[in-house]
Amino acid sequence: MGVLMIFYLMGGMGAGDVKLLGVVGAFLGPKAVFYAFLGTSVIGGLCAIFILAKSGDLKITLKRYGTMLKSFLLTRQFLYLAPSEKVKALKMPYGVAIAMGTMVTILLKNTSLFGGLR
Repeated sequence: MGVLMIFYLMGGMGAGDVKLLGVVGAFLGPKAVFYAFLGTSVIGGLCAIFILAKSGDLKITLKRYGTMLKSFLLTRQFLYLAPSEKVKALKMPYGVAIAMGTMVTILLKNTSLFGGLR
């Protein structure tokens, strides 16, 4: 819950998502919930890319991040370029990503990939 709490306090996700990962942690334990969080992050990122592509805003978003990166590399100062109102209005059901990341962790928890999580 602690990791997602940061995103909640910044306004990037809802409290329900934080509580859902807390429940996952109660069932899986601290080591396995970390892997579930990592899987959730990857799946959530892929979902975000899909949503941006479907809305037609992926190219604009990549350009915005590219400009911020170039600015930082050239000036060593961070320049934040805010997203458009259209991009801000996009919503993503992060609970789905949490569920999928948790399922992948449960399915793979006894493999050598995770070192036999218990």
